[in-house]
Amino acid sequence: MAAQLNIPQAQGLIAAGLESRILSPTDAEFKARQDSYWSNSAKINPACIVQPHSPEEVATAVKALVAAGQKFAVRSGGHTNWAGSNNIQDGVTIDLVHFNKTTYDAATETAKIGPGCRWREVYAELNKYGRAVAGGREGNVGVAGLLLGGGNAFFTARQGFSCDNVVSYQVVLSNGDIITADKDNNSDLFLVLKGGSSNFGIVTEFTMKAIPCDKVWGGMTFFPKQVIPGAIEALSAFADNVPNDTDSNLVTIFTHMPDFKDVVVATLYANIAGVEKPPAYEKWLALPEILNTVKMTTISEMAFEYNIPANYYDTWFTACFKNDIRIITKASELHDQLVQELKDFIPDGNFITQCLFQPLPTLFGQRCVEAGGNVMGVERQKDNGILFLAVVMANTPEQEAFARPKVQAWIEQVREFAATIEGGNLEWTYLNYADKSQDPLGSYGAENVKKMKDAAAKYDPQEVFQKLCPGGFKISDVKDALRAPFEARAATDIPADSFNSLETYWNYLYPWGPTHNGGARMDQEHVSVNDGVLTLTAEPVTGQDHPYLSGAIHAKSTFTVTAGGGYDVKAEFIAPVDRGTWPAFWLNAASGWPPEIDVAEWKGSGKISFNTFNTSDEVTALDVDYPEPTQWHSVRAELRDENGVDVRVKFFLDDREVTTQYGREYIGKGLRLIINYQTEGSSGSPGPTTPTTFQIRNVEVISYN
Repeated sequence: MAAQLNIPQAQGLIAAGLESRILSPTDAEFKARQDSYWSNSAKINPACIVQPHSPEEVATAVKALVAAGQKFAVRSGGHTNWAGSNNIQDGVTIDLVHFNKTTYDAATETAKIGPGCRWREVYAELNKYGRAVAGGREGNVGVAGLLLGGGNAFFTARQGFSCDNVVSYQVVLSNGDIITADKDNNSDLFLVLKGGSSNFGIVTEFTMKAIPCDKVWGGMTFFPKQVIPGAIEALSAFADNVPNDTDSNLVTIFTHMPDFKDVVVATLYANIAGVEKPPAYEKWLALPEILNTVKMTTISEMAFEYNIPANYYDTWFTACFKNDIRIITKASELHDQLVQELKDFIPDGNFITQCLFQPLPTLFGQRCVEAGGNVMGVERQKDNGILFLAVVMANTPEQEAFARPKVQAWIEQVREFAATIEGGNLEWTYLNYADKSQDPLGSYGAENVKKMKDAAAKYDPQEVFQKLCPGGFKISDVKDALRAPFEARAATDIPADSFNSLETYWNYLYPWGPTHNGGARMDQEHVSVNDGVLTLTAEPVTGQDHPYLSGAIHAKSTFTVTAGGGYDVKAEFIAPVDRGTWPAFWLNAASGWPPEIDVAEWKGSGKISFNTFNTSDEVTALDVDYPEPTQWHSVRAELRDENGVDVRVKFFLDDREVTTQYGREYIGKGLRLIINYQTEGSSGSPGPTTPTTFQIRNVEVISYN
């Protein structure tokens, strides 16, 4: 036993009563667990392995290791390809292999899934009930790593990334507490676990939305190298078409494999609605094939079929770029060059490469927001994109050492080429594909980095999961130099109590006069303030040029987002939503038009609208259900410089992120803040027959310019 072998790293665990859960290097099961790591590159040697059987035993193990100051790692499936991500040299590895149960709950349409499960096992169990979850597409991948890193699933176009489909986490914290994180309990932790990886605790159970799913149509298809130009065109068209067919999936791989002796094109098709040969694949189906395995099947069977070979020395680098045929072509050309270099170094051709592309449409970010948000920042994306993965799978450490700098150069050259195309590079780096030298957490954006750092400080104040558990990508390694200067520039342009000194900060009417687009003429008499609350009253009248008199004010200041800067614009409202009522809180161009940002607009439909205008024909708009209109609700817009030219606008309702939109060429253009209560027009008619009110309080504008 471990105690008899006198392993110093195990003594705290033994004292805590976990001796029977420990594997030492002399145990046959220890070797089996080491051999079960997917990549040879990840196979390092811990002093011992501890295999808890319950959350309480995980908590006991963590407390014992922390008390001893012993470094440790946490393993779920062991599928990450680089050393130290899920194992630790001469330390203790907590192996969650016994957390391998999947339980379907028909009453709640959810599935409880252990972190030690593989996705093929999860799908096989749920298939008994005609259900699936938005999990991994490769059956051998472990549950926890994929979910905590985001997870791109067969269902992403429908309902967001895998992490967006988690409704609850059971988490063991560094102090041994076992807590639940969901939208109502520890909601800040709930958010950052969606993409924030292993920075906060050990997840011992995931509860996910179960999705009705019986048959799917799909499988692998292989094409000769000669189809690559047509394949690139088909890939690009498919990526742009995703919003029109959210059931169809595509993975495209230009790959060298020993069996084919040359580069071939491989694709994974998957239509999760079970539609055979849907129009989304039309261009692909017209290409000449070598072979295919496409059939009507189940997700469980597809996940079993789609397995990347194990026991290679693996190098992965990833990037995201705009969906542009020129960039995809460049990546393919560089892949061909790399294959030739590898053939020169490995004459028998016994190696595998992958030049892998997946659609990354803006719809994915929209689905993240609709699902409640995560910390990956994909919603910042303005153009349809491509998720790119560059891979070499070699047979020896020497071959890996030769390939690694070349794969890194490949990804860098793709990004350099993409930079020559407007908007060519996308900011997001997918954590589950990233090399250890890359910075996926930093790519999430300064605001999300802050959320992760704040949560790590709150739930792990001793930095156990930064220092004692050093594996994976650590939020403490992400530099936040950009964040501090930005926040240090914060200045209040309009204070929350500005209505108490109304005429200091505000003018009456619209900036251009008393009328605009609706059935009401504005005047000062229909504007009042009481105890810090502004009330605009719309009164039906007769015998005048407009059927209503109402109120409007606009800020005396002009607000201009400068390079590197931004604004927070926020307020609280009791807003009418009946037909013919049209209140608004909006930013309009100080000179010319656009820009225009409707921070909040209600158009008589029971919904609230968030809109950004680039031209009269190019409008990004989102309507969502408005909660109880007789109660106060908060609205916030965060305006940020996106790239020195455009402005990114995040909209929040009751402190929950709703959508992200972009104002093209808004940098340097002045904006006027307007609060008005218009009637009829876009809100329908006839409007109210008695006076109605629009109430506003705590309007605040913070500048970061």
